[in-house]
Amino acid sequence: MTYTPIMIVILLLAGLLLRLVLLPLPGFSSDISSFQAWAEHMFTVGPTTFYTSIWSDYAPGYLYVLWGLAGIHRVLPQIPYEILLKLPAVCAELVIGLMVYL
Repeated sequence: MTYTPIMIVILLLAGLLLRLVLLPLPGFSSDISSFQAWAEHMFTVGPTTFYTSIWSDYAPGYLYVLWGLAGIHRVLPQIPYEILLKLPAVCAELVIGLMVYL
């Protein structure tokens, strides 16, 4: 079966809708707490001393994302931290789905 671009858009939007519906469900608590601690620490100390003052096995690229999410949470504290921390994965899944199609 050949997928048309409109079919791909519909599939991606359906996937996005499903992920947004599932977003409020609890995540793996140790991951979420680690991401939140790293985000807060990155926001507090910045990238230059992050690895010297806390343990993390993630690459700097994702920690910059967490740094931005901590900043967003400071501006919009009414958005639950756990939902903010899940958004990069949701976006990445959509991009990966599009890349697989292409």
